[in-house]
Amino acid sequence: RCPGSARKGCAMVTLTADGDPLKEVLRDVSRALADSVVWENGYDTIFEILRRTIMRLGRGGTLDLEPVTDDQIRDCWIFLLQVRRLHRTRRRRVAECLPPIRECHRWMRVFSESQQVQEAMSALDEEAHMEMLQGTIPDEDSPSPPPVAPGSNNPWGAPQQQQQQQHA
Repeated sequence: RCPGSARKGCAMVTLTADGDPLKEVLRDVSRALADSVVWENGYDTIFEILRRTIMRLGRGGTLDLEPVTDDQIRDCWIFLLQVRRLHRTRRRRVAECLPPIRECHRWMRVFSESQQVQEAMSALDEEAHMEMLQGTIPDEDSPSPPPVAPGSNNPWGAPQQQQQQQHA
């Protein structure tokens, strides 16, 4: 928590009665990515509010209808990837965000088209990279899912078919 007057670097998600929770938390996501003090003091609170908001909007089927910019979506992806990379203990919580997001065409478009998101993906270790591409965390008792090609622009859809041209 933020002590007394040292609130400058704190993440403060403030919602008004008519506020938009996703827009508000995405504003804090952008602040945390831009300011290491905000990240250190508030990434966990921001992440939990973001996760709950994504889950709620996903259940209602309205995540893709929210009035957010592509830049905010990009920052959200980078934030989730950074949380996954830096905090392995949050892997299941990050994975909970993926099913609602993968249902959103716009969010997936930003994921595949943003160079910054792809750079954040490449910073993940192999296990985290595969989890994010597949959108799931494999159970330890279940067989591993088939691999998804690194650099795939379609991480949760059917595996991309590679056309092989046969030279006669």
